[in-house]
Amino acid sequence: MSIQEYLLTLGIETKLLIGGLVGTVAGLNGKKGNWLAKIGTVFTGIGGAIYLTPLTSELLNVTNEQSRIGIAVLIGYLGITGMQKILLKKLEEWKQ
Repeated sequence: MSIQEYLLTLGIETKLLIGGLVGTVAGLNGKKGNWLAKIGTVFTGIGGAIYLTPLTSELLNVTNEQSRIGIAVLIGYLGITGMQKILLKKLEEWKQ
């Protein structure tokens, strides 16, 4: 079993993992903090991208694979808090 297949059994799409990593590293550019906080931020950004991209894609009716990867990068860049604000705003629009 390859690493990619193993990750997929865990529900981790490699494309989303890489997209989240790229977005998180870009988001960290120029930010202050110790290395431990930055490593924590990277793992949080990747995790958020892996597990929030499918949800966000479904909520926004995005089916294109390249767009889903773009969403993963955006989630990694904005972080969990930024995505929470966007998703809550979208949910409020749907309630109306």
